[in-house]
Parts: sequence; structure tokens; C-alpha cells
Amino acid sequence: MLLPPVILEVTDKSVKLSISPPAGALANKVLKYVIKYRMVADSAWKSTPEESTLSRTVDGLDAASLYEFKAVAKYEGETETSESVPIQVKTGESKLLFPSSDCSHHWIQARGSVA
Repeated sequence: MLLPPVILEVTDKSVKLSISPPAGALANKVLKYVIKYRMVADSAWKSTPEESTLSRTVDGLDAASLYEFKAVAKYEGETETSESVPIQVKTGESKLLFPSSDCSHHWIQARGSVA
């Protein structure tokens, strides 16, 4: 069985994940990996392109939304795939910009840094 992906980084619009290769005899037969994802409220899964890399960033997500992610391994010479159980991740809040109190061209980010 394939382990769920590990979350490496979460922003307001993306999630970076790492896939752990399967253990045992199938480990050497993995040809490609896919990350399937969806908003928790949705029924249909979307997929990243098939790649051999173990790290993936899923972009274009909605801010402050709950998503499910699962890893899928596709094996060389096999029609079967292995899927992990899904994990849930909430994307971050959008970083809104507010004008500073002196109304100049300086902007203050919601997290407190000055741009």
C-alpha cells in the first residue's frame, strides 16, 4: 500500500507535497506518480500530470479552502495502480494589502511586513 503524501508547504493558492515510494517488491516497478486532489465538497478528483519525481506542487487552488490529496503509483507492465488514503489540507488565507495610515504609496501587508 502507498503511504499518503507528506505536506511540505501550504500557501493561499498552492500545496507542495512529497510522495513516499511503496515498500516491498513493487518499489522497483513504479513508473510514474500522480497526485489526485479535490475540494472536500466536490465529488470529482483532478490529477496532476504523471511524473517520476517524488515532489509535486499543486497550483491554482482557492484560498482558505479544504482540499483532499492522495498519491497514486502507476507500475511498469501493470494495469493496476496503488492509491494512498486521502489527507486533508486547508489552503492559507489570501494576503490582503491595506494602505498605510499616511496614505502614501507604501502598503502594509496583512502579516505586518512593509512593501
